[in-house]
Amino acid sequence: MTSIYGGYVWYQSEDNIRCIDSDKQFIQRLPLLIIDAKSKRKTNSVKHLCGKYETVFNGVFQSIEEIGQQMTQLVTNQDIETSKAAKLYKTVNELFSMHHALSCATGISNESVQDIKRICHSYGMDKGFKVSANKRHRWVVVSMLNKLSGKCYDQGFIADFQRGLMSKGYASYLIETGHGGMQCEFY
Repeated sequence: MTSIYGGYVWYQSEDNIRCIDSDKQFIQRLPLLIIDAKSKRKTNSVKHLCGKYETVFNGVFQSIEEIGQQMTQLVTNQDIETSKAAKLYKTVNELFSMHHALSCATGISNESVQDIKRICHSYGMDKGFKVSANKRHRWVVVSMLNKLSGKCYDQGFIADFQRGLMSKGYASYLIETGHGGMQCEFY
């Protein structure tokens, strides 16, 4: 699942894209830090492996899709209240960890991603961590949910974390799920 200009879409390939029901309300607002992994994705080795082990990769991609569906259900689930912050925190971290491991199995991780993982670990932020990529670029998504409150960490901690990333050359952007995104009006 990804967000494009405020809409949410599922994509498996350039030819297989579908929109998520835009009427769904995002009950859980998940704060996420998007970190630019500063590296172009090399797809040749991934394509080679996909071709060689097609049935294995189909299973991996099916599992990644199921994780995305679980995340969508999680953020639209009214039964998880902010009073159940620990459950939300744990579920997001589990789903991100599984997604990351499966994505790494496809060959999209690299030294930059591992360096970011080490930095996140030094800040205690490596549990809700996953790598993502498209044909051209890699980035890392880190959950900024606080276990105790179910809300975003305080701005001071986030600023310090972002400075730590930037000191190693990694730009990062704080976002939150469920926002309308960019909208334009033409006159």
